[in-house]
Amino acid sequence: MILEIDVRSNAAQQAHAGAMPRGTELSPPTPTPTPTRELGPVSASVVALDAGQPDGPVPLDTGQLGRVGLALCLSGAVEVRQDGSGTVVREGQLTCVDDTRPHRVVARAASRLVVVRAEHHRLGLLPERTCGLTANAWSADGVVYALIADTLACLAGDLNRLTDTDGNALGLMIIDLIGCLFVDQLRGRAVEPTDGRQLLLLKVLCHVRGRLGDPALMPERIARHFGISLRYLQVLFAELGTSPARWIRDERLSRLRDDLADPGLDHLAVSVLGEKWGIPGASQVSRLFRAAYGSTPSDFRRERAERAFADRAVGLRPENITDPRVVLMSSSG
Repeated sequence: MILEIDVRSNAAQQAHAGAMPRGTELSPPTPTPTPTRELGPVSASVVALDAGQPDGPVPLDTGQLGRVGLALCLSGAVEVRQDGSGTVVREGQLTCVDDTRPHRVVARAASRLVVVRAEHHRLGLLPERTCGLTANAWSADGVVYALIADTLACLAGDLNRLTDTDGNALGLMIIDLIGCLFVDQLRGRAVEPTDGRQLLLLKVLCHVRGRLGDPALMPERIARHFGISLRYLQVLFAELGTSPARWIRDERLSRLRDDLADPGLDHLAVSVLGEKWGIPGASQVSRLFRAAYGSTPSDFRRERAERAFADRAVGLRPENITDPRVVLMSSSG
């Protein structure tokens, strides 16, 4: 996944300095691809930005829609605008953008950010419910903030060294922390009834995520835990276009798929991974997974391994090898 960053091009900087007349039409700069690492349910990237100009930024060309992005500013300062709000995010501060709507990010100074993105349904947020969260500079406040800021700062240094297994586990932890962070941010803003329902739903989802491995996790138990009726719990989930039981099932299957995509877990039977996420019985795991993704867990694993083998084979073709020692080693083997 590519982070969509709005940085002024050299031509734009020259125009600002007087080399081009003000008002001259400028072509939008082509975004520079940023290496992205998939960590289970989230994607992560570290971005370095040169200083840009704060006035007249080029509109963003969003490359991938349908995700919420959380960014930690590691150094420098960036201006973020979305949903009629704007702020300057400085070192140590977090901010959020929603890829389903136009947004702009302009470097005020040479800056580095680490960005994690997750799909709305994994967070339990509808796009229209993120308006109160976007383009705000969040300063350190509370344990959850400190945990996620420290985690993202460490991730920036270790992103390329993570194994697939560690990355998947870290991604699961990050998405849980993001959910808790959004609860904290919305708590002080829940003034409308819809805000109150959104806050309660996020609290419910944080509670549920930590208990997905319990096969006895049922909507009735969740409703009792929060002191609400089962009907009201269903109303909360209906705003996401789903039901409590369906959301739990889908989240369990998503996490099972994340595990099946990890070659470091191939030594574990599918039934073991299913039990880990509260789906007992190999036949039930296979049936639910096929219904959701169109293939059995075993087929999913085999196809993943075949794609990886094909990718390695393409990389070993002579025209794709830049190090002559690789050719010698492959020919002598």
